[in-house]
Parts: sequence; C-alpha cells; structure tokens
Amino acid sequence: TVAVSPFVLNYSGALFRQYPGPWQVMLKQTDGSYACVAESFKRFTLSQTKEELLRVLGLQEEEGSSLEFLRRGFK
Repeated sequence: TVAVSPFVLNYSGALFRQYPGPWQVMLKQTDGSYACVAESFKRFTLSQTKEELLRVLGLQEEEGSSLEFLRRGFK
C-alpha cells in the first residue's frame, strides 16, 4: 500500500538475472510484458527491489519523512 489515493495500488515486478548478465528489476506493464527499471551486478535485496519499483512509479516517500520511517523502519 502507499500513502497516495487510492492508497492500494496493484503493481507487479520481478527480480531477474540471465547469467552472466546483471540483475534486473522488472516492472510488469499493462500489456503483460516486463520492462527493466534498474540493473546491477550485485543482487538486489527484496527491500531494494520494492524501492526501485516505487521510485519508477513515482510513489517513493520523501526522504526523512515519518511515512518513510514507518514504511522502512529503523536502519
């Protein structure tokens, strides 16, 4: 869920790698295809994957905000 109306957005993504290529965060498009939104030779964590998907959708919380703290926790 996100703090933007309608508060629940359905978005799907995948963490993908075809060896020896880089890891890719993929966002599922409305036509069912997947688009690469981030690449790295280091594997993304689940949290990093979610952050990349939120970033590309424009739904990432403002850094230092209370909503960001509640969503991520203390790190």
